[in-house]
Amino acid sequence: MDWAEIKDMNIAPFEGEARVADALLALRDELGIKHVVETGTGFGFDSQWFVEHFDKLTSIEIQRNFQRRASILMPKGNFICGDAGERMASIVEAVPRDEIVLFFLNGFRTDRPGVERELRAICRLRQFVVVVNCVKSDETSRLPGTTMTSLRQLLDDICPLWKSVSLSEEGAAMRRVLIYPAGLTINSV
Repeated sequence: MDWAEIKDMNIAPFEGEARVADALLALRDELGIKHVVETGTGFGFDSQWFVEHFDKLTSIEIQRNFQRRASILMPKGNFICGDAGERMASIVEAVPRDEIVLFFLNGFRTDRPGVERELRAICRLRQFVVVVNCVKSDETSRLPGTTMTSLRQLLDDICPLWKSVSLSEEGAAMRRVLIYPAGLTINSV
């Protein structure tokens, strides 16, 4: 399959979970979020949605061919090649301190090298919203990824005052979880 075929596939973002898109739009409107930082661009289905619905997208992709493809197909986005654990600190440093940024973490794994650095960089901001994409809802699942237990343990070490809300449909095997500092008030989700 070539890039043109992938682009023409028109796959819905967030694996077609409309509730996630609605929640992200509600957060954008309530908090005035203009900038999304995404990790794991991949084929760019979520990236395309972010480019269409937010003013600014910065997306980090570890695989050069995916990063280049996204840069060509979505010139409005800023696509960076590299590891999110290594690149996140410089991205966060460039964020104005009064801006609330949405961090959408694709391919997030609590056992991945660099993930702690990535979260520590994000938590340096006073106000932020993080969506961890594809958290396993069943602790005994054999699917690769992050469980809520491992995510809670990691966050308790890095950002002890945090809240979370599931953005996914009830009973979904993989969920999208919204994480934000306890001092930030969110009414829309």
